[in-house]
Amino acid sequence: MNKSSQLITCLFAVVISACSVSKKAEVKPIFIGPTTQTCSNGVMQMECLLVKWTDKQLEWEFLYNQIEGFTYEKGFEYELLVETKTVQNPPADGSSVSYKLVREVSKKKIDQIADNSQNSLDWAGTYVGLLPCADCEGILTNITLKSDGSYQKTEVYNGKGEKMFIESGTFTWYDAGSKIRLNTNQMYQVGENQLIHLDQEGNKPTGDLALHNVLNKQTETPIASSPIENKKWILTQFQGSEIPYNATENFIVFDASTKQMSTKVGCNSISGTYQIVGELGLKFESMLSTLMACPNNNLEDEYTEALRTVDNFTTDGEFLHLNRARMIVASFKILK
Repeated sequence: MNKSSQLITCLFAVVISACSVSKKAEVKPIFIGPTTQTCSNGVMQMECLLVKWTDKQLEWEFLYNQIEGFTYEKGFEYELLVETKTVQNPPADGSSVSYKLVREVSKKKIDQIADNSQNSLDWAGTYVGLLPCADCEGILTNITLKSDGSYQKTEVYNGKGEKMFIESGTFTWYDAGSKIRLNTNQMYQVGENQLIHLDQEGNKPTGDLALHNVLNKQTETPIASSPIENKKWILTQFQGSEIPYNATENFIVFDASTKQMSTKVGCNSISGTYQIVGELGLKFESMLSTLMACPNNNLEDEYTEALRTVDNFTTDGEFLHLNRARMIVASFKILK
């Protein structure tokens, strides 16, 4: 064999050796949780093991395939050593990594799995609410959580056009099954028939903000709406003074699905919850305003305080009057 042929043979051997090393199996630890959870691999639903890759990891995650040679028993936590290999040309519904048991390091019985939002609440369903917005009239948010761990979220920024932003993906449970995190890293506390919008560190808002960061779960039976709800009313008169007709800056909206009110007089947006008692009783609660410096802040302050005193309304379908006893506080005309 000439030198040129020997050199080619050696180079070929080096390449084959390098490829073999890159495909060499890796042995790594894995921690298995005491419960499984329904998940989806994009094609079908199945029961997934909940795993962590280090004992410092806080969040459980799905393992979408099996561990060869491992027999799982619910109610036990495991520490295993597994051999991982890259699967060449995996099927469309298969994983690109295979796992094989090397050794069972420990198996610990969990006598009682603590109740949490994930395992004790009927959390699957659709949640709706009007979330605070720094530069708009509120973010109308709709989130549907499915039992397979997937979700769909839609948002409409009120007062900034009617464009709907749509997001979908899978969510992750963490913090002992009390919170979820979406693909965009937005976090929510899961409660009884509600989702609480959390900050980027996973903390609940405090003060008045806490009441405005809640999405309520929708019931199967539609909520009957009042004649004043789901319409835009334009302010025409306030405490006896005429108000210039302006559909952008002077209005009020009652959202029947969330029982959230949004209103505006000038440049600041005001939002809050409301209750309709009987046919004509009305009460505003937990009102919150943006804090921009406006040319006529005195009017906004007076308007906000006046709304707090409202206890009833009257309407003929075209005009709406918000009243304190028999005195009209503010009058509106429907936007057609």
